[in-house]
Amino acid sequence: AFGGTYMTLLNTMGNLGGRWPPTAAFFLVDVLSCQTESCLLQMDGFYTVTILCTVLGVLWLLGTKQMIQGLQEKSPSEWKLHHEHLE
Repeated sequence: AFGGTYMTLLNTMGNLGGRWPPTAAFFLVDVLSCQTESCLLQMDGFYTVTILCTVLGVLWLLGTKQMIQGLQEKSPSEWKLHHEHLE
C-alpha cells in the first residue's frame, strides 16, 4: 500500500512540475508586454521572456556542468546499491 501511495505522489508531483512552467511563461509575457491606452503594442513581452529564459538556462548549465560531468564519469558499479551499506 505504501509503494502505491508513494508512486501516486511522485506522479502527481511530476504532472504538476510539467504544468506550471507554461502558465508562468504566459503570465510573464502578459506582464512584460507594454501597451498604450489605444491598445497599440509598444513592446512584446515574448522576446523579453525568451531572452530571460535563455540566459537563465545557460547560467544553469554552466553552474551544473561539473556535477553532471562527474555523474557521467561514474562507472555502472558505483550506481548499484550494495547490501553491506544498508546494515
